[in-house]
Amino acid sequence: MNFAYLDQIGLLSDTVLDGSGAALRAGDARLHKACPPADHAVDGPGDDADDDDVLFEAQLAPGVEAVRVPREVLNEFWCANFGVTSMAPAFSAEIALLGPGGAPLGHVEAAGLDAAAASRIADALARLNGVSLRDFLGAPQASEVGEGECNDVPCIAALMVVFRAALACGATCEFAGGFADAKEAVCCYFDALCDQVRPAPSEFLSLVVVHEPLPSIYCIEAGSSFVLGKMFLRAQEYYECPDARFRRHRFTLDEYKAWCRDTEAGGEGAFRYYVTWPGFNLPSWVLDDLRAGALGPLEPWEQALLAAVRDPPGDRRYYVIGTSERDPLTLRHELAHGLWTTDPGYKAAVTEVLAGISDAERQGVRATLIDMGYADDDEIIDDETQAYMCEGNTLGSGRQDTCAGIAAAFD
Repeated sequence: MNFAYLDQIGLLSDTVLDGSGAALRAGDARLHKACPPADHAVDGPGDDADDDDVLFEAQLAPGVEAVRVPREVLNEFWCANFGVTSMAPAFSAEIALLGPGGAPLGHVEAAGLDAAAASRIADALARLNGVSLRDFLGAPQASEVGEGECNDVPCIAALMVVFRAALACGATCEFAGGFADAKEAVCCYFDALCDQVRPAPSEFLSLVVVHEPLPSIYCIEAGSSFVLGKMFLRAQEYYECPDARFRRHRFTLDEYKAWCRDTEAGGEGAFRYYVTWPGFNLPSWVLDDLRAGALGPLEPWEQALLAAVRDPPGDRRYYVIGTSERDPLTLRHELAHGLWTTDPGYKAAVTEVLAGISDAERQGVRATLIDMGYADDDEIIDDETQAYMCEGNTLGSGRQDTCAGIAAAFD
């Protein structure tokens, strides 16, 4: 933003009024471009901001709590500078995303924020004050979630507030690094934190619960779609990626991301994995392959996946599913996958029901699933068909009778 130009046209040389009529000095509207040095003291959770640290404060409506916009929020996760950009007033927020030692991981700029949105963003970012970056996965003191906010890894939840608040008031967001949108930016920020902080497998394991809802079907349940997706990504795409270069082949996360961004190769133009898939499903042979080195050296979060479910006693097939939060529809879908593999009686009954679908309807269902991002593979298509229909989704076929028949076999 060209603040010299704003000075020249007089926007910053005169006083700017807040919602209560109090004058703000011209200097209060400027953004501080430089972050303090790495050894700069950051606010603790109990520190109160001095008046000089407040950019704007006003009661926007009678009986409503006053909003406050600080000049800056600085902690181990970000250096965020706020500024006044018009006489409305409108606000901007420049947020430098930080890694270990203050190393830059990314940059977000929101412009055109109203006072309520700017205040909400500042409050969300300040929840990480006093929190060590080393504890980014689950710092308890930063886990309070406001109304309408996502319940996820605290720093991810805070960034989601930034994007949602900007969207709600019609503000714009720009991202350094060529990200397609906010979803890709936050997914890649999470990856960067994992790569640089390197949480131990035990830290991921502490954020999941494992139970056996049906015989030989193990469910890994997490409150965070980012934690769950990170643990499952390479294993899941090794199992059923629509691109044959990844399915049953060794690949890196960077290679998979490049494919996601390459629309000519079948990708969607961006990497949004952790906010796209609510559930995961793996037959036991996939985990056996991972243990045997099919994907090469495993990352700590992948080691956590293997450690979450040890081989059950006896020589029997088993299935691993993953769900975030307690979503009964997603759980039903993933359990249907598990039954398809582990229960021959269920698979026989469902196969008989699916036989009632015409060839034309079957081709339509196949096209729908491929458009959704599934592999053009007979076994995967049949498995996904029955799982979606088990939850009542006709996949465009209109065959509610088929859904009812599969649901009866499941129940």
